Amino acid sequence: MTNQEFIKMIEKMHKVENNAKWKVHSVLIGVGFAGIIYALWISGQNKSKIISSQQAEIQVERQDNLHLSFLNNQLKSDRAAQDIIIENISR
Repeated sequence: MTNQEFIKMIEKMHKVENNAKWKVHSVLIGVGFAGIIYALWISGQNKSKIISSQQAEIQVERQDNLHLSFLNNQLKSDRAAQDIIIENISR
């Protein structure tokens, strides 16, 4: 084997090794990006669930406040009606 053949053989081996390293690095970077995207997606899902539950709680509180306001207004009108009745009776 001559020196040139030996050098070519070594160069081919290094090219294959560099190619394999490049592929490994590419796969690792891809897996890293996929992991980051998955983590962000899961985080988004969790935040979405939290926001939905908080919106449901706010809606329930609004319903309760509306119901309490209705009852309060009803009591005020009943009180006004009773005051009128009392005034009419006391005349």
